[in-house]
Amino acid sequence: MTDVRVQHVAQRGRRFALLLITDATDAFIRRAALESADHAALIVDARGRVLGFNHQVTSLFPDANSGVEVRTLLERAGISTDWFEPQIGGKRRMLVELPPRLFQVTITPVVLPGEEERIQVIAFLPTGRASDTDRTGTRATLATMVRP
Repeated sequence: MTDVRVQHVAQRGRRFALLLITDATDAFIRRAALESADHAALIVDARGRVLGFNHQVTSLFPDANSGVEVRTLLERAGISTDWFEPQIGGKRRMLVELPPRLFQVTITPVVLPGEEERIQVIAFLPTGRASDTDRTGTRATLATMVRP
């Protein structure tokens, strides 16, 4: 997958065409993988900033943007961020309540070839309806954490 652009340049009375070719394969594959998922997914860098997300994320986090800190995004949704540490390795799973739904959240670290820092994929898989017992006004609650 490439992005090809032509830029017209004039120099010393002559016209030239500058051909710019950019390899967009990685970005295309990442976007295709995200959009094919049936659940909300975020890609987060080692510093905790959102690198990308699919359209399902916008229904959970309407203010999702690339570059925003994931802690800020989660806190705005009312989710405690005590469980999120971008430097921790290993796959982690937990249940998170975002009324009216309960989600299994999976955090998977991914090491990219040629990169020293790893990224993390955070997936929100709906598992059922949230209980109506919490009337405190808290929008989201960390229910449990499971380590595989």
